[in-house]
Amino acid sequence: MTTQNKNYLDPLDAGEGVLSPTRGVASLEYEKDLALMKYRILISSRHDIIISKLAHMSGVSKQSMRSALIHRADMMLLEAIPPRYNAYKKSDEREREQEEEALYIFSHVIPILTPAEQTATSSLAEILTNAGRMI
Repeated sequence: MTTQNKNYLDPLDAGEGVLSPTRGVASLEYEKDLALMKYRILISSRHDIIISKLAHMSGVSKQSMRSALIHRADMMLLEAIPPRYNAYKKSDEREREQEEEALYIFSHVIPILTPAEQTATSSLAEILTNAGRMI
């Protein structure tokens, strides 16, 4: 017969407990660490070339583009940006206007836009600039 220790707090338990305030601080610190790691991914040489192209297409600065990607994408998606973009460029031969192409990329190839943002009347540059300011 097993007895459950009431002082034990399961780290996967989402309920309130003795460690919940500390867990919030630890979570914030973890997110800060991820932001730095994401930034390091985005400034690599392969990513920097793609980020420059995407920023130019979208009408935002490279730093605004990086900020939007840091806040919206997980690390796995960030790592996959160059191959996704290159595969898209090789396979899609349709001619699109610059903003239309950027909207397609951010909704299908590198999906960081919500469905509401995909149909919004505001410009893509405004959406991406605001995305980087969310945190």
